[in-house]
Amino acid sequence: MELTRKRSFTDFDRPAHDFRREFKGSVLEKKFAKKQSNKQNVLRLVLDWVLSRGAQQLQKKKQQQSTSTSPFDSIPNEILYEILNFVNDQSSILSCRAVNRRFHALVDRGYHSDKMPLQLSRLIISGLPRGRGIEMRWIAYETQQTKTISIAQAAIRKPQNFQFNFKRFVIHRLILKDMNLTDDFVCFLRLQLSSADLSQLSQLTLSKVDFLNANSLTLHCLLAVVGKNLENFEVHDCYNMRPDSITDAHLIQLNAARIRRISIDGVKLCRMGNSLRLDTLFTILYFNFYISELEMSPSSILHP
Repeated sequence: MELTRKRSFTDFDRPAHDFRREFKGSVLEKKFAKKQSNKQNVLRLVLDWVLSRGAQQLQKKKQQQSTSTSPFDSIPNEILYEILNFVNDQSSILSCRAVNRRFHALVDRGYHSDKMPLQLSRLIISGLPRGRGIEMRWIAYETQQTKTISIAQAAIRKPQNFQFNFKRFVIHRLILKDMNLTDDFVCFLRLQLSSADLSQLSQLTLSKVDFLNANSLTLHCLLAVVGKNLENFEVHDCYNMRPDSITDAHLIQLNAARIRRISIDGVKLCRMGNSLRLDTLFTILYFNFYISELEMSPSSILHP
């Protein structure tokens, strides 16, 4: 029996059958064209209906806004501020923000500040790069709010009063970090803190502060404002300090009835162009004040 191999390839010598000629102009092509045109028409109708419906709704909203003006909208904000000032409960004032957008803006702007002071858990002041100014960031844990303000160097040299913000602040902790301590900055800070409530201020922290442009009176002026109520006084990783940067004259400004801890760690003193690193940590639980000096044990105080 002789086996023959089946040819799996077409003969290229013969002309191939063109199915497009049979499909063109046939009944099948007409049916497919009708279905495709019907789909396009349906999509166009749906799109036109959606656009027309949206335009109608916008017109209705505009007409309702123009015709439904309530008498409450004509009340000025000053009258609403006076109404909010009669509310003494802080939680009630905060719940007023859910009434509408207008009340939300009124409560957040703080025009009710006399009745609802803002408890600042931390007021952090840090320096901007290249000495362009400072950045003030306050954090309120109770209301879960935070805000950052950048202040230019020109506003520090000629102090501007931000009383509209600081008059409603109750500051608990004051932190200065990554900045230059200068007389201009201390004067600026004293002006702002004069409007705030410092009765709850319990901590002052100086972290990585440059004392190059400061003298013995710079820190003295700062402690004169905040030192009465402090419980913790911390100085960490500060540099370019002089022997008179922190002395007994500064510590005597602290209140012996409230102070619990004084911490100085990683300080670099600047002497004759050389920096000397001191790793000293000391804690003062109780000390007595005399007229002009502070009596402490030699091991508990640092004499530069």
